[in-house]
Amino acid sequence: MSSTVETLLEKLNASKKLSSVLESRGTDLDGDKVISLDLSQLNLKNLPSGVFDGLSDLKKLNLAQNKLTSVDPKTFSSLSNLTFLSLFANQLSELPETFLPTFPNLEWLDLRENGLSKIPKSVLELKKLNYLYMQNNHGLTSDEFDFSEDYHTKRDIGKFVEAFQKSIGITPEEAPAKKTTKKAPAKTEEKTD
Repeated sequence: MSSTVETLLEKLNASKKLSSVLESRGTDLDGDKVISLDLSQLNLKNLPSGVFDGLSDLKKLNLAQNKLTSVDPKTFSSLSNLTFLSLFANQLSELPETFLPTFPNLEWLDLRENGLSKIPKSVLELKKLNYLYMQNNHGLTSDEFDFSEDYHTKRDIGKFVEAFQKSIGITPEEAPAKKTTKKAPAKTEEKTD
């Protein structure tokens, strides 16, 4: 096992048993670099500061089905290369506004089955986001937006962004400008007899 993973286990005060769990569940290494880390179903209640230091190459982090009640952006500050984050089925009631901008490369975000009552406006900063899961956060409500839906494509994420902006009171004039491209006129074929 990588010394980086061993350091992580020490920071989590983890037993030797956990190291064998991590090896069997998909902790992917590229040399000494940790690329993917599965910390799901470990009954984690909090993440110590600095727990992810040294994991700057991490692309995938699964923290699903733990007992996390909060996330500290400082704890995740070294994970700017993360593309996949699952916080599914924890006990989160809110996300700090500064949490999501920590992940500029995030493509996949799973926030299902928490107690979230609002989504921070900073979700709009996730320009690479392709997959967003928010179902079963019973505190999330909006007349304009159905939070029970999955959003899987750029088109759907665009619909989400527009509805989300409306639900939090951002007018189109206040929203970041969209780049538009003009389509070339369709070619018409002339019939010759």
